[in-house]
Amino acid sequence: MQIAYINMHIVCTSSTKFLGLIVDDALSWKNHTAYIRAKLNSACVAIRNVKSLLSKDALKMLYSSYIHSVVSCGVIF
Repeated sequence: MQIAYINMHIVCTSSTKFLGLIVDDALSWKNHTAYIRAKLNSACVAIRNVKSLLSKDALKMLYSSYIHSVVSCGVIF
């Protein structure tokens, strides 16, 4: 099925990113959780690598900027 709007064809996709959330055609969380898991894994590795070099306050700031922002994004939805 093709959908057109103002003489432009709209492509059908199985998932899309909307305001930081990945929404798929089945309305499942599978794609979104995989995306978040990858971001959190890289943040944990970054924090683990600098843990011995930074103070507790600096580590809290890193947590807040890397992990908390990722986890709290989309909570309102």
